Amino acid sequence: MVCPPAFQYLQLASEHAVRPRFQVVPAGNAFFHIKETSTGRVRGFRANHNEACVLARALESRH
Repeated sequence: MVCPPAFQYLQLASEHAVRPRFQVVPAGNAFFHIKETSTGRVRGFRANHNEACVLARALESRH
């Protein structure tokens, strides 16, 4: 079955989607770990969710 061009674009976009290497996960009351998704290892932590996200983005950009 041939998909219309708009759906072909969506299909290609989902095939090339890249999973983030780091994920922010809750680790207690107002505490967050930054975990590496491939290994599950904790690479950092923050007490503020926004700061944890900033650290995750910084780690992502280094690799």
